[in-house]
Amino acid sequence: MLAKLFWRIIKEPDKLWAHNMCTKYTPKESPMLAIAQPTDSWIWKGIIKARNRIWPDLCWHISTGVNIPCKGHSQVEAGKEWYSYYALVSQLFPNEADSGYDSARAADPEEAETISVIRGMEAAHSLGIDRFNKMEPKQVPSVLILPLPAQGHVSSMLKLAELLCLAGLHVTFLNTEQNHQRLVKFTDASSRFTKFPAFRFETLPDIPSDIQNPENLIKEMFAGIDRVIKPAFRELLISGREKAEEWPPVTCIIADGVMSFTIDVAKEFGIPNIAFRTISAACFWAYLCIPKLIQEDELPFKDGDLNKQITCVPGMESFLRRRDLPSFLQAKEFSDPSIQIVHTQSSKSMSSSAFILNSIEELENPMPSHIGTLACAKVYTIGPLSALLSSKKNTTSSTSLRAVDKSCLTWLDSQQLKSVLYVSFGSIAVVTAEQLLEFWYGIVNSGKPFLWVMRPDSIIGERQIPEELMLATKERGCMVDWSPQEEVLEHSSIGGFLTHSGWNSTLEAITAGAPMLCWPYFADQQINSRYVDAVWKIGLDMKDMCERSIIERMVRDLMEDRKDEFMKSSEKIANMVRSCVEEGGSSYRNFERLVEDISSMSL
Repeated sequence: MLAKLFWRIIKEPDKLWAHNMCTKYTPKESPMLAIAQPTDSWIWKGIIKARNRIWPDLCWHISTGVNIPCKGHSQVEAGKEWYSYYALVSQLFPNEADSGYDSARAADPEEAETISVIRGMEAAHSLGIDRFNKMEPKQVPSVLILPLPAQGHVSSMLKLAELLCLAGLHVTFLNTEQNHQRLVKFTDASSRFTKFPAFRFETLPDIPSDIQNPENLIKEMFAGIDRVIKPAFRELLISGREKAEEWPPVTCIIADGVMSFTIDVAKEFGIPNIAFRTISAACFWAYLCIPKLIQEDELPFKDGDLNKQITCVPGMESFLRRRDLPSFLQAKEFSDPSIQIVHTQSSKSMSSSAFILNSIEELENPMPSHIGTLACAKVYTIGPLSALLSSKKNTTSSTSLRAVDKSCLTWLDSQQLKSVLYVSFGSIAVVTAEQLLEFWYGIVNSGKPFLWVMRPDSIIGERQIPEELMLATKERGCMVDWSPQEEVLEHSSIGGFLTHSGWNSTLEAITAGAPMLCWPYFADQQINSRYVDAVWKIGLDMKDMCERSIIERMVRDLMEDRKDEFMKSSEKIANMVRSCVEEGGSSYRNFERLVEDISSMSL
């Protein structure tokens, strides 16, 4: 049984006052506590563990000392003032006689231990509160997160930011101005993060991000990163040190793995840099094997035989073909800008302090261990981030940079169990008008009802979806500009997913147990689709094909002929993935280890 003195903190926060030397709030003015200097957070660590045993739904932020009750108590936004821990001690326990709690009288060893913690806090105060107020800011773990300015990258790294906030770390999330405005406009991110007083958004200048041709997009985006984001990022770190009294200086940088310039900047400032890879471990490993692929004369391709087996990528010898390599590696010349960028970014990222993968050990072994061995660095597999975040807060978090149309959920409610084909090619993929018609006729001829996400900018040379297609769709399915994808995939009426095989979409489908029909577009999607078909056996790979007869046949194969087979294998892997994000699972443990290691970087 927890010490009785803590019941007033845990069970009756509405009756407590938080104050400092000059300020006192009544319970009506402050229904919760806002206590502790950011720099004395270490004092509370023993208390936090005890509190969590008795009230696990109470979120206590170590770095800020702010209580956020999740049961029966309203949220109060933290103000700009901080209140010393001694205020709490003196308010609750002015002396032993008044409080009636004496460690000598404690029959319960745990109660005695808890009282000792409080007495230790009082003793610490006798050394002078100023000592704690003047402690070095570097003792506060403060993380700076920088994603590539693209939907999939922003989405997964924002979920990581929320997880780190829940773990009690100071977090600064960097975004381009345009993406930040979209995030604020189309999601609840702004209000969602206000409950974390140790979180802030910062913005960087915009760079080109709306180019339809993927090769031009990559070249223009990285030119913009070097020209605009790199100097702005460095300036932000400088200004952060100059404003240390307003916000703890950065103690750890978590940068998108393709933003390798952050490694040199981090070294300049003496800050650890962790690379976050938003692609699959398999794709990252293939990128790291570029020197070996060149050495074995596999790259660049000498002929057009895309079915030729690739046998020099460890762990993939039995199933990898040329056509399964990431699109950036399928170049005819090594001088191709795409392969040069990928090779440079991947090899340079090897100098990172550690790696975070939005993946699962059990799903992609042995790739994570291969990466760690080659880089001589820790690798934290903490995915799927969406599932891990949901396991900790029991709700989904919107991270879309587009307006979401939730009317499709109502349409799904009217459909039969496992009957609907969900179609979405993500935020970047584009199709020609001819390809669009092949897909449409193939899906319609399959006889399956469908929910199709069709971005207005997804058709090359067209500004909007042909009206006749929209009208014809109403008789057979539902078409929206953008959907709440995680909710859609979890819906009971979804029986299959025609996807571009982006890594976020793949993970979301795996978690939901939705079989996939894969039509990869570029980057890591080629290798992801191969894993879905040949390794995990939870779907079909339709890469390099776009004919209505093939599409019809493969939809029927997925949702009729082999439906039970794919449903069974998908559910088996989904159960494995879900167990990995629960307490005790591999991703859960790896995330706890990541938080501990980030905290130690601040010492």
